[in-house]
Amino acid sequence: MNCRLAILPLSLALLPGCGSPPLVNTPPAANTICCLGDSLVAGIGVDDQADSFPAVLGELIGREISALGTSGASTADGVDLCEQIATGACGVVIVTLGGNDIMQQVPYDETEKNLETIFMNLQGRGAVVVFTGVLSPLSLSRGRKYKALCKRMGVLFVPDIMAGIITNPRLRTDEVHPNAEGYRLIAERVATKLKTAGLVD
Repeated sequence: MNCRLAILPLSLALLPGCGSPPLVNTPPAANTICCLGDSLVAGIGVDDQADSFPAVLGELIGREISALGTSGASTADGVDLCEQIATGACGVVIVTLGGNDIMQQVPYDETEKNLETIFMNLQGRGAVVVFTGVLSPLSLSRGRKYKALCKRMGVLFVPDIMAGIITNPRLRTDEVHPNAEGYRLIAERVATKLKTAGLVD
């Protein structure tokens, strides 16, 4: 199968590999990274924030990472959270939202509409957007839809970051929140994707 070359806008760059979709705003214009989202970003479940997902991710990639996490935040809340990120302030924004939509039984179409708004808003602020999918055993079909959405919008997708955690009590502090070991596993998955995409060394 042959790759066809296409002229891309300067704001786009291809990920390595034949047929790979473009990510908007690559390479990142700034070295700063921000995690934006719900309780998984806020570090609910661990007593020491050094064990939270953003902190461990920063340790793994050698970057200081800011965290903008609100426990209970839905994708609708995420639309408002975007306003707290100044234009040009973050080279990469990692979005972790959608789990509360599932628990609140928000229709997928509404979730996707909110995510589109969030992605466009952050891209308009100059950031490369990374989306971490959160699924439940009853919402696995969302994974395919998330992947298609991210591909269409030039967003890096990290699928099902809670896989093997949500079903393993030894990796959780309660029914939905990871413990320190669980958060490290999430951070490792995200770090691998960032490095594979060339967003960090």
